[in-house]
Formats: sequence, structure tokens, C-alpha cells
Amino acid sequence: MPAGKTYDPVVYAVGREKVREYAYAVGETNPLHLDVEAALAAGYADVVAPPMFAVVYQGPAAGPLFADPDVGMDFAHMVHGGQEFEWGEPACSGD
Repeated sequence: MPAGKTYDPVVYAVGREKVREYAYAVGETNPLHLDVEAALAAGYADVVAPPMFAVVYQGPAAGPLFADPDVGMDFAHMVHGGQEFEWGEPACSGD
């Protein structure tokens, strides 16, 4: 891939119902992810997305990279060997 190549930015609005749907789908029961009043009482602006919710908005941002022929991704021979996460402030509905 040529050095300095960039892709268009992607904007994703974190929605309350999407956060709740994701929380239910992964079995999350923490009220911060489901109940606006609990999230507000804890000092958040709205329901808090579970940490791995980031994959929801990361997908559209990474898609062009994976489809770029200059990158040469060969998914048939790709092995996901590991990854690390460094979390900052949690995403909340309205972000």
C-alpha cells in the first residue's frame, strides 16, 4: 500500500436503541447500557455503549481499507493472531 494513503472519514451517530439492542444481543445486563436514568445518575449524558460496541461503527470505517486492491488483503489466507484495545471515554447515545 502506498505510504500516506487516506480514506474518507465516516460519521456514525450512536443511537440509544442501537446501544440497547447491542447490549441485549451480547447479554449485557448493566443498567448503564439499558436505562437512561441509571446512566444519568452515574454522570453520563445517556445510555453507555458496551466497550465492544465500537465494532458497530468501526466496520464502515475499515471497509474501504479491506476492499482496496492496493492493500492486497487475501481473506482466504488471513489469520487473526491477536489484538489489543486501549479504551478512552465510553461512547454514549448522542455521540
